[in-house]
Amino acid sequence: MVSGAAEPVLSLSKKPVQIYNSITNKIVSNEELAENYAKLQEENLLLRVKLMQLSGIKEENEQLKSLLNAPIKNNDSYRVAKLLADPNHQDNKFFIDHGSVDNIKVKAAVVDSNGVVGQVSEIFSETSTVTLLTDKKSAIPVTDQRSKVNAIVVGRGSSELLSLLHVPITSDVKVGDMLFTSGMGGKYPSDFPVAKIISVERLPSAQFAEISAVPTADLQAIHNVLLVSRSKKNDDE
Repeated sequence: MVSGAAEPVLSLSKKPVQIYNSITNKIVSNEELAENYAKLQEENLLLRVKLMQLSGIKEENEQLKSLLNAPIKNNDSYRVAKLLADPNHQDNKFFIDHGSVDNIKVKAAVVDSNGVVGQVSEIFSETSTVTLLTDKKSAIPVTDQRSKVNAIVVGRGSSELLSLLHVPITSDVKVGDMLFTSGMGGKYPSDFPVAKIISVERLPSAQFAEISAVPTADLQAIHNVLLVSRSKKNDDE
């Protein structure tokens, strides 16, 4: 039996142990809080990534839906393709995930929901190269939607601006006019939007007007495209 005089001594001897246990519990508690916080950060990041993915899927679905509104004739063949990388505007090209195994043809027209993007220029087994309509070698027969004047739209290379060729200074074309594929020449199916005229300059000494236009397709935000090949029947129309 412990005497009353010894009880304070025993009580004091227990204090360090109690203090130690208290500090240890607090350290463990802080460690748990840190671990829980780290887990919450990871979960939050994961949820944000999933949300971005869902947002991207929704945007892609909307783009795919809009592609279905493209003016395709019954006899034309078409196929949806995806870009493998953003367009290289230095050489005006990009790659798509379809090739010869998918029966893709050279010179197939490439469009998005806003209009003509370019044309298939080279084909590999499972991929293909698309040349943008802004390329210097690109030439698209078009018709002015308002005045029905025919012209040729050509690219300028590094710039996203387009030029109209062989338009006499007396022709009825003006700023704001929309240009659509005419179907002439057999390269592009008719009735696809191509460009909008932004400037018209008529020099008295010149035979043809100097006309600039911008593509209707947003070449900076292409994700999915539609490959359109003309049927022989439509080529003869």
